Amino acid sequence: MQEPDRELYLAVTIDAFENIFSRQVGKVAINYFKLKLIVFSFDEEELQWILT
Repeated sequence: MQEPDRELYLAVTIDAFENIFSRQVGKVAINYFKLKLIVFSFDEEELQWILT
């Protein structure tokens, strides 16, 4: 609220994304809260960006 121009991203593991955010309830939360996610894996050195 103090810096409305700053963009906030939520970093989640690929497991959390697949178990929560890829389901209907997760999709609703992403849209309702206008979440921007960074999805990552501890096993791989590759980041996957998912922007909404």
